[in-house]
Amino acid sequence: MNLAYKHLLPDTFSPTSRVWIYQSSRVFSLSEALEAEELINDFAADWKSHGADVEAFGSLLFGQFVVLMADETKAGVSGCSTDSSVRFIKSLGEQFGVDFFNRTHQRVFGATLGVHHRGDPVSLVTLRRELEGSGTQRLDDLPIESY
Repeated sequence: MNLAYKHLLPDTFSPTSRVWIYQSSRVFSLSEALEAEELINDFAADWKSHGADVEAFGSLLFGQFVVLMADETKAGVSGCSTDSSVRFIKSLGEQFGVDFFNRTHQRVFGATLGVHHRGDPVSLVTLRRELEGSGTQRLDDLPIESY
């Protein structure tokens, strides 16, 4: 599994930019991914904070992760503009029948990164060991059909 991603992100943004990552409950199909990517780009291009344009970036990475970035050196992102991004992600989830707010997915993704960073192959066996070794939860007990 190739988890390289830095080349996919803008290098012109401040290192202090705010980043939100939402993991979908499933991988998007190719046609869904193309449609979602367009919606995400449109949201980022139109994102406002108190009437000011937000220097924003949005993308669907690996067919399952929506990444939103805001470079706050130009315009700060506050409560209302953050709320608008959450509303957008919720509507995106409803449109494609996916859940971006299930915390169980974060535990599995964290375990995947742990296995990857150790240099081990990512598989159900190594994920099971990682989750059970951290005392988080047994992989078999997770209420996720897609794993």
